[in-house]
Amino acid sequence: MKQICPECLKSVEVPDSAAGTDVPCPVCGAKIPVPGRYSPAVAVPPPAANDAPPPPPGLIPPASASPLPGPAVTPYPAITGDGKDVGVTLTPAVVEWIVPVGLTLIFVLTFFTWVGAYPGGHRLFAQNAWDTLFREISPNMVPVTMKDEETKLRALAGRDWPVMLPYLVLLIVSVLLAWGEKFVHEIDPVTVPGPLAWLSKVWPQRFLILAVLCGVLLGFFVLEMTRGFGLETAVRQYAVQKYETDAAAADTQLEKVAVQVKTGGEQGRFAVQTTTWYALAFLAHVVVVLAILIRMWLANRPGKAYPRLALRY
Repeated sequence: MKQICPECLKSVEVPDSAAGTDVPCPVCGAKIPVPGRYSPAVAVPPPAANDAPPPPPGLIPPASASPLPGPAVTPYPAITGDGKDVGVTLTPAVVEWIVPVGLTLIFVLTFFTWVGAYPGGHRLFAQNAWDTLFREISPNMVPVTMKDEETKLRALAGRDWPVMLPYLVLLIVSVLLAWGEKFVHEIDPVTVPGPLAWLSKVWPQRFLILAVLCGVLLGFFVLEMTRGFGLETAVRQYAVQKYETDAAAADTQLEKVAVQVKTGGEQGRFAVQTTTWYALAFLAHVVVVLAILIRMWLANRPGKAYPRLALRY
């Protein structure tokens, strides 16, 4: 590089290695100060005030500790126009409550009267699900003249136990499983007693098992509705047995029709009918099965908007 001698003002060539030192001028011998090499300094910004110091190595949380964002749900467009609407959005958090609550309601309803005899509007006999299982009917101020009929009806009223026994057992199991499925998400095989160790293996399939049980329960209920519940069947069989001799002796079509009329009249005399509790139990069964199907449907459509049931007024 070239430098100017401060004494003789001559331009002289100075080697690069002499940067930062004094070299003699080759013309006049005076010392020429050679400047040092230029090295720009890089300014390091100070740490931000809100930056927290890194945690010690032993306290760094694992990557799985931070929750993963779920799929984005696109909402339905809002209803425009005049009027208001009130309703409920069928989210999994809402639907998953329907099954245990519905099954519990059905279990409670089994203790209410499901069918009764109401001649003249008076409840003469009544029967619930447990009465059928134990071959019982509940009399209510039965006249003395009908005591013999009461005895015969009791003998006929318990023939539905082959259907009601598995129904009630499966109902109890379903209620326990539904609430367990709601609150117990995992069973540790270490903490489970030996005879119940199989629970830890089948528990991951608890929802599928519950769905099958609810379908079977609805099937039992529909079967009982079709063939007649307890007291209904007893009254029908009692009327048939009462005119069994007349039916066997009837030769002509007119005589057979007359026997059918008398048999139907005998059944109608008891005015047997199912109650509102019976209808409510059936409705609860249907709602429970629908809730299970909706829950399966919601699980197979991630990222989509949840359906909403709304009443617009």
